[in-house]
Amino acid sequence: MAFKTCTRCQQLWEDRDTFMTSSKIKLIGYQADFNQPTGGLFLFNHMEGGCGTTMAIRVAMFLDMYKGPIFTKSKMGSEVCSGNCLDIHNLDRCRAECRMEYIREIIFLILKANSETPETIKI
Repeated sequence: MAFKTCTRCQQLWEDRDTFMTSSKIKLIGYQADFNQPTGGLFLFNHMEGGCGTTMAIRVAMFLDMYKGPIFTKSKMGSEVCSGNCLDIHNLDRCRAECRMEYIREIIFLILKANSETPETIKI
């Protein structure tokens, strides 16, 4: 079974690594699910030809990339919260010991695999 198929042009990616390292795929956002973090969505643009489709893929599809600690308490709204998860286009890392922090680290790993950093993303 393929990892992802573009809903517009039907481009097929057989596996996650091929998808993430494609120069035609750009991570452009993260839609948080504060009740169930693994249900959040990573948003990718398909930049090949005239396609331009945005594809959503659940965080759960990327969980095995992260090997660090997963905190259980939310820090949302506290003095240590930078509010990154509230901005769908904010792809910055978070240093709060929050239950959402590991997702920010997965974002970093995806960007790194695609040779991007949050500062180089153009939306």
